[in-house]
Amino acid sequence: MWLFTDKGFISVIADCIDPNRVIVRAHKSEHIEALFGEEWGSIEVLNLVHRSPRLGADDYRFRRFVTRDQLREVLLQQVDRLQIGTFRDRIPDHDYFDACSHAKYEMYRMDRTIPPDIRDRMFGEFEDD
Repeated sequence: MWLFTDKGFISVIADCIDPNRVIVRAHKSEHIEALFGEEWGSIEVLNLVHRSPRLGADDYRFRRFVTRDQLREVLLQQVDRLQIGTFRDRIPDHDYFDACSHAKYEMYRMDRTIPPDIRDRMFGEFEDD
């Protein structure tokens, strides 16, 4: 599962050894820290050359094991934090803001019901390749 919030982007997969745990993965350790805090354990930093079937694909450098209940608590907190407007307006990190904008654009590209001229006006700064 992918989760984009104003605090960061995480990917969550099931732990293949313990069905009660999940692996929270991120490209930036701050994204895990912002959502889960320090009290739920340390963040593992992987060498991206390392491969481990237990940890899943090696495309995320930062990981933390949490229980499904801990993940549920964080997801509910995110629901409670929902506000009117776009969450991208609350993203202070310029690079992460750009990444979220690109993800949104790609989802619009996937929607073939939006006429190309309207899509281009909405996302003029991106190229449609």
